[in-house]
Amino acid sequence: MKELLVKLAPAGGFLLLAVLLFVFRWMSDPFWWFSVAALLAAGLVIWEVLGPQLSALWNREYSPRILRGRTIRLGPAAVDLVVFLGLLGLTIAILPEIAQGHRLVNHDHPVHYFKAWQLKESFLEQGRLYGWSHLWYAGYPAQMLYPIGVDLLIIGIWAAGLGFITMSKAYAWAFLLFWFLQGWSLYMVGRATVGRWAGLFAAIFVLSDTASFRFGGWEYAGEWGVWPNSLSIALGMMAVAYLPRVLHDHKSWRPVALFGFWMGCGLITHPMQIMHLAILVPVAALVLIASEAKGSRAVGLIRLGAASGIGALIGALWVLPFLGAKDASENYGVAWRTSFDMGSRLFHANLLEGSWVVPSVLAVFGVLALAFNRQFKHAFLGVMAVVLLGTASTTFLSAFNLVDLSDSFTFVQYQRFSILLKPYAFLAAGFAIVAIFRTAKSPQWQGARGGLLIRFLVVGVLASPIIFGVFDTYRNKGFERRVTLEKNRPYRVERPKAADWLNEQWAKKKPDEFWRTALYVGGHDHGFTDIGARLKMPVYKIGYTPAETFTYKMEARNPTVLKAVNVRYILASKSLPGSQFKLIETFGGLKIYEFKEWTPDPFVVREGKADVTLKSWSDERIVFDLNVDEPGVFQLNVSDFSRWHATLAGEELEITAEPIATEEERSGMMTVPMKKSGELVFEYRSGAREKLAILFFLLGMLLVIFLLIHPALLKRLDPLGAKVASLETRFERPVQLAAAAVISGAVVVALILAAWVPGSKEEDDAERQFDFTSKIHTANVSQKVGARLRHCPWVLGHHVCDEEDYKHVQATFVDIEKSWRRCIWAHPENGRVTQISFNNTPGGTHLRGWYGIANSGKGGSAKVDFKIALDGIVELDEKTKKDDQLHPFELELEKNFSGDVQFQISAPDQGKRHFCFFAETVEYPEK
Repeated sequence: MKELLVKLAPAGGFLLLAVLLFVFRWMSDPFWWFSVAALLAAGLVIWEVLGPQLSALWNREYSPRILRGRTIRLGPAAVDLVVFLGLLGLTIAILPEIAQGHRLVNHDHPVHYFKAWQLKESFLEQGRLYGWSHLWYAGYPAQMLYPIGVDLLIIGIWAAGLGFITMSKAYAWAFLLFWFLQGWSLYMVGRATVGRWAGLFAAIFVLSDTASFRFGGWEYAGEWGVWPNSLSIALGMMAVAYLPRVLHDHKSWRPVALFGFWMGCGLITHPMQIMHLAILVPVAALVLIASEAKGSRAVGLIRLGAASGIGALIGALWVLPFLGAKDASENYGVAWRTSFDMGSRLFHANLLEGSWVVPSVLAVFGVLALAFNRQFKHAFLGVMAVVLLGTASTTFLSAFNLVDLSDSFTFVQYQRFSILLKPYAFLAAGFAIVAIFRTAKSPQWQGARGGLLIRFLVVGVLASPIIFGVFDTYRNKGFERRVTLEKNRPYRVERPKAADWLNEQWAKKKPDEFWRTALYVGGHDHGFTDIGARLKMPVYKIGYTPAETFTYKMEARNPTVLKAVNVRYILASKSLPGSQFKLIETFGGLKIYEFKEWTPDPFVVREGKADVTLKSWSDERIVFDLNVDEPGVFQLNVSDFSRWHATLAGEELEITAEPIATEEERSGMMTVPMKKSGELVFEYRSGAREKLAILFFLLGMLLVIFLLIHPALLKRLDPLGAKVASLETRFERPVQLAAAAVISGAVVVALILAAWVPGSKEEDDAERQFDFTSKIHTANVSQKVGARLRHCPWVLGHHVCDEEDYKHVQATFVDIEKSWRRCIWAHPENGRVTQISFNNTPGGTHLRGWYGIANSGKGGSAKVDFKIALDGIVELDEKTKKDDQLHPFELELEKNFSGDVQFQISAPDQGKRHFCFFAETVEYPEK
């Protein structure tokens, strides 16, 4: 002990010097610089003396070590507990008020809260999980189109409180748990793959990540409240933590169960996990085959299949109903980045937009080092990061014609993929940091009392002001959160008063009346959505509502729409102009208007004549008495969905979805023929998928419990696994050939997809002669500036006209008129005419196609001029009329035409002019 104190004496001296310098002038320059330098020197001395003993605590073997004369044995569980408490403490320090139970209420948070409240109050307490709800829009299928994982987590925490906590506190603590789980999941993956220290660094990076809108981190998950995606990724990474043991620990089935459990939880939390699992399995298989062998690869792949199967069974709780109802879901896919743009952003260290540049840069080197490592647990992380990055690009989807192969690929979003990429990138960054600090074990770090100590002092004095700037900025961005909490939200006192007044009016309504209350607080403001938990009547939110993808998600303020959905009162935070609205009550800054044209009847007799009486109204059964004088059409003011069925006097009727005239894109009211008198019944009938989903979920959970509690019961499979391993060894060469054949087959399929030229959207028997999009590489592209032409050379898939990617001319696909279409991207530039020329074009009878501005380019004011010249003569000269609209064209060609075709694009203001066009020459059959 005395010898140890002697060795640590210099460190004590430096610490005392640091304190004296700090106190002497209280943070005055340059005294605190020397104080920091002294602290660094003290740390170096302590590391020299205690470093071997301290590092032993993290040693993988956890063998006994002597520390201050005592034998210390620190097991893995103790280390994990220390890290667990540390990360939990860090999470609480970042979100202290949320830890106290104060709920976030900014942006999407009130929507998620209301969904959880509705699931608990209107579904689970009635003994159902899925079904119809009238509480939003003109009704919608609840729990079927948007995942339920977040809702179940909130309800689970509320239930765990045994009635002593409110749903509001449960929401706050669910969010806190989610934020902690992001860090803990990466530590767990690091522990299983690249080491605890790397996992710990990755955990700190993800907990402090601010990112930006649509790119995860605090800005998206916390500030904007879009946290189901990030939660599902954290759950998926918990599954990844058990992947090495699934593949290599053939004596235990617990990893198989835990992988399946966590992956299943991720699947019911966000559809991004479907893509994650679909990519993870083949990548893991490929890397396993290409890595150094540790046991039987065949047995490992079988176990991976079993683990994925368990995850799919659990995930079926939401995925299976969703797949059956997907046609009623809007596509929110956003094509964002090409591979060129990704490379450009990588050059500028901004690929992970808004994330701290240090881990972003280190991740590049970490990924490369991991990808080429021979160990599976290292190589998997590196290859997975590269695959996620590559497959998220629009270049990949376009080059292999995947969008034409399946509409499912249109749901791919680069932003979502970047959020999924981050855990792998942060782990790679942690791996790179650990690799750098491993130099501490090299001989040059020994003997700190020598020249190295002097260098520490010099560097500490000069660099401390700069280091302070780095870490203070990191603290401000990574650990200080801007939050809006329920306790200080706007109209906190007025909201319950307004809700009580509205509930009083609902209590006074007649039995056969039906009406809704509209919420009007701004187009993208969702802060009032959770007031639905206090109201007894359905609500209609004016403006966009997130966390729901129903096709008929109505949101217009048009009086025709308000009348059609039976709006009576409007709770507003701003004035409502128009003679249709009458201000009848105010609560501070809140206003309640009555819609003068409201109707108490939740139906319309569109044609014919009939006396209609509402007999009963519930979520899934609506009954009317019809006394028909003249046959016609009956419209129920409820949106259509495939599970609804209608009968009139016992006879099944066909339901059609009829739009409201002024809101065609967002409405589809249930309409049936009204032929005779009798009882008209609209009934929501659950499908087989919902029943199977619950059955599969229970089966998956039973398998997890069985494998966790009774792993020994599967010992009988060990001989079978040994036999498979023996056969694999015996037939090693054929197995390698089979693996090579599978990989080669995949490459052949990819080449076929790349060479395949999809058909056009036209449904006729015309014979295509020439597809300009697939032949864009043969074009001569230039830009005319005055009388001067500037050539745009063809470089690796692009006609490069400028540095920015969006100024390149290339084949891609865009979302236009709610459909993804293959086309030639040609963004116009100010003062320039882009010319795309094809020489000796094979002709036909007609040149046809379309042009337009993609959905992503909506909002610009300038019209784009589009011209087509045949052999130098302009035959088409038109301008775009409306964004996100196809402008078809068709030109008749001279017989045996085989000349030059030139497309010219220009606009007075390039703005958001995401212009694209498709063209082909075709031969129409002779009549």
